[in-house]
Amino acid sequence: LLLFQFFKQIAFFVEPSHDCVVECLPTCKSESNPPKFPPITCSAYLSQRYKDTHADLTAYSSNKA
Repeated sequence: LLLFQFFKQIAFFVEPSHDCVVECLPTCKSESNPPKFPPITCSAYLSQRYKDTHADLTAYSSNKA
């Protein structure tokens, strides 16, 4: 029965090197199907995500007298 089937899940986290470049695979792009995003280093991507996520903290610290 489906009631007695159990599923196991595991979290898996990966953090590549900061100078690692992430880009579209060559087999997934072509002249008629260009990549949706430009190549980016992991450090540049993470920095931008942190800035986007914590933009309110920057605004708070700049308005603090």
